[in-house]
Amino acid sequence: MRLFYIKPDDVCYSPVEDLQKVNVPDDSAIKGFYTGQICIAKYSCGSRLQMENTDWLTKVVPAFVQPLLDKSGEWKKVMEACENQSWLLPTYVANKNCESDMAKYHVAQDIQSALNINGCGTDDDWRKVGKIINECVAETNSIVPAFFAQWIVTNNRNDVRRVCQSNRENL
Repeated sequence: MRLFYIKPDDVCYSPVEDLQKVNVPDDSAIKGFYTGQICIAKYSCGSRLQMENTDWLTKVVPAFVQPLLDKSGEWKKVMEACENQSWLLPTYVANKNCESDMAKYHVAQDIQSALNINGCGTDDDWRKVGKIINECVAETNSIVPAFFAQWIVTNNRNDVRRVCQSNRENL
């Protein structure tokens, strides 16, 4: 159990509340991704007082959640592809495939953009957010899918952070 206090109208937490309002049917292929994003954004905002740079996370969370809320960029296509997967796939496989596709797009586009605009975060803050992500992935998956998802997400996250750091070094 994680306990934290969020002040009313908190800039970091506001997009979490907006995500929670999105009506995603339980049988939708995109449900698992939304559940994971709510967990990650919620507990990242809730733990930011233990971070070295609380302002960084206050800016990054809304920046990476808003494109999903707005369905901007290629989000509509990504979600449509999820909902239109082959009916030959077992539901569990289709849902995990969808979560994977959405996570790859989200990391490569939304998180990359959020980092490029708001900074790459300190090493310690980056690790703390990574721990939160791994915990949220573990909460929404059984052990084997969680292991693979955590490995893939960690590598993809670290790749976009390296791009962010490289871009800042070249300024």
